[in-house]
Amino acid sequence: MMFSLEMGNKSMKPTILALSAVVAVLVCGANQAKADTVYEITGTMTVPGNSSNPGVSETINFSFELDYSQLINGYTPSVVGTPVVTSFGPLGEFSLGAVVPSQGYIGFFSPLLVNGTYPAEMDLMGRFSPVGSGASLVPIVYNGYGGAWLYSCTNGSTGACAPFYTTPGRNIYGTASASVYLVSTPEPGTLCLSVLGVLALCLKRRILAC
Repeated sequence: MMFSLEMGNKSMKPTILALSAVVAVLVCGANQAKADTVYEITGTMTVPGNSSNPGVSETINFSFELDYSQLINGYTPSVVGTPVVTSFGPLGEFSLGAVVPSQGYIGFFSPLLVNGTYPAEMDLMGRFSPVGSGASLVPIVYNGYGGAWLYSCTNGSTGACAPFYTTPGRNIYGTASASVYLVSTPEPGTLCLSVLGVLALCLKRRILAC
C-alpha cells in the first residue's frame, strides 16, 4: 500500500510541474499584454498672443503616459507614472489636470486664477478613449493649429489673459506638436524566464526519473 502511494505521488509530480509551467506562461503573457496598452505622449503646445501682443505666448511642454487597460468609468484611460510638464508664459506654471475623452481633450491647469474665479486652463485636443464616439485604440493628438485651446481666456479680457483675448466668446486656439509611443514592451521578464527555466529543468528530471 505504501509502495502504491509513493508511486502515485511520483507520477503526479510531472503533471503538477507541467501545470505550474503553463500558469507561469499565462502570467508572463498577461503582463506583456498589459504593457502593450500603455502609451507615452510627448510634445509641446503653444498659444500665441493676439494681434496687439505678437511677442507674447504661452507654451507647455509635456510628457505623460496613459494606460488603456485601466479605464476610469469604463472609458477614460488612467494617467500612470509621473507626468513631466514645463510651461513658459504669463499664465503661470501648468500641470496635467484631467483627461476628458468624452469632450476630446486633456486639460492642463495653472493655479493662476482667471478673472479671480477659476484656474487658467490650456487643453491638448485629440481622441483619447478606446470606446464611445470617436473611439481610438491608440491616443490621437490633433497636431497643428487647433491642437491647443486656451479655454480659460475665452472670456478673460483682463489680467494675464489680456494678451490673448480677442472678442467675447471666441475660442483661442494655438498649435500642438506631439508624438505617441507605445511604451517599450520588454522581453519576458527576468523573473518569468528564471521561473520557466527552473520548472523546465525540474520537469525534465522528473520525467527521466519516472
